[in-house]
Amino acid sequence: MNDVTLAKRSEWWLILAVGCLWGLTESAGRMVLHAVGVTHHNGSMLAGFAVLFFAAATALSPRWRTFVVLPVIAAAFKVYIAGLQDQPIFCRGMASNVVYAYFSEALVFGSVVYLAKSSHRASWLGGGVLGAASALIAANAFILAPVVTAQSACLVPGTGFPSSIAGLPYSMAIAALAAPLGFRAGGKVLQWIGARPERRPMAGWPVGASVATACILTVTLIYVL
Repeated sequence: MNDVTLAKRSEWWLILAVGCLWGLTESAGRMVLHAVGVTHHNGSMLAGFAVLFFAAATALSPRWRTFVVLPVIAAAFKVYIAGLQDQPIFCRGMASNVVYAYFSEALVFGSVVYLAKSSHRASWLGGGVLGAASALIAANAFILAPVVTAQSACLVPGTGFPSSIAGLPYSMAIAALAAPLGFRAGGKVLQWIGARPERRPMAGWPVGASVATACILTVTLIYVL
């Protein structure tokens, strides 16, 4: 097995870590927000915060497969939580709109980054614009959820207005800050690994395995205790 193959496998272990951190955030985020008194637009806030993980993953491995793997991991956390709560896993009501949101948010961000100049990721302003733009497009894409999932999209109570659009000020503001932070976090990890090239093939798996284990244990404790 050559060094290139080992390096690529190392990257995927790091993507696993990022995906698990996103899955943990989505799994516990609403509970935390409710605990601190935030009862409205939680989904929009979490959608904005998800951009942090998308941007970090982009810095680590800017490939299309990255934006498919990340929502798969987040969806796996949803399935796991359903199992912990003894809920039917593959029924129509099993958070299908949430899973749709995961994939649409990730793929929208990947498309926006792909179409933008790579230099935009290097600046706070450019990264902020990429994050806000992806949040804007993803919120509008969520309106199409009923077409894909056959489940009605969330609406503002008492109105017919989509919640994803009403929450845009929150998702865009958070995403505008989260994107440049994520690009820099991912870059710092690569710098740390790249400081010693021989370290890279061996650095990914212990980080990925440790983070994944910690995230799964945390979710288990949250939903079992």
